[in-house]
Amino acid sequence: MKEKNVSYLKDQIKYTGFGEHLSDQLSQKIKQQLETFTLEYQTTYGQSSIEVELYFSKSLTRDMYFFNAYVVNLKGPAGRITQTFYINKGNNFTLKEAYNLMSGRAVCKVFKNKEGKKYTCWVQLDPFTTTPNGNYKMAYYHENYGYNLEFTMSKYPILEMGLEEFKDSIITSLEKGNMQMVTFAIDGKEEIRFIEANPKFKSITIYNESMQKQFYPAESSKIKEVAEETTSQEEKTQTADQTKKKGKVLTNLEKTVPETPPNLSENQHRKRKKRPRITRKM
Repeated sequence: MKEKNVSYLKDQIKYTGFGEHLSDQLSQKIKQQLETFTLEYQTTYGQSSIEVELYFSKSLTRDMYFFNAYVVNLKGPAGRITQTFYINKGNNFTLKEAYNLMSGRAVCKVFKNKEGKKYTCWVQLDPFTTTPNGNYKMAYYHENYGYNLEFTMSKYPILEMGLEEFKDSIITSLEKGNMQMVTFAIDGKEEIRFIEANPKFKSITIYNESMQKQFYPAESSKIKEVAEETTSQEEKTQTADQTKKKGKVLTNLEKTVPETPPNLSENQHRKRKKRPRITRKM
């Protein structure tokens, strides 16, 4: 029974994203018959370094151990962040998905409810809300929320979306929370862009090669129309008011002037609030 338990745990940590490097350490810890123990793991993703502690505990009723959770300490360009990810059967996040979540991106997962029924849901950390245990709260966007990534991407001039051999792999990568490089067709030119899924606002976030967020000018009409569709209700109201005022002025002057898109630069360049730093007490 113990051999099966050890083999199961090795596979569990392997497919959670920690590879096979911890297998020997795991076996040694179990041989010591400790009530609880931890394993340490380190890696890097891009400019971010990650230190992880994996937590295990012995069953109170059987001679077996459980992989309970892992704590990720991430240090990157934006600072430090700590988050605990719990191991629940059928509802686990891999280490790469955990990294993507902690980097502010959303991950699309297939979960199981209490009855064992599967459902698809987008998950994203809320950097401004924490739970009693110090974790950032997770926001869930279920299928009925209405976010369709493929449909959203079809509104943008992304060349790869017209190629079946690339489209599926790009969508799959974005669903895992990755930032994906694509090619935009803008004013007859091909330009490299980086995109990530944004389920909260039912859109995608776009960056240029310098990792600066992109808000396209009025002359890029196709992209501009999509950007306007994803603005907040407040911005739409302001736009409507501005249009009414312009209409009155035109009527008074008896002139016909082509309508110009509203200036969104003020809202588009608002700075993000910094994430609060968490000091986790172990």
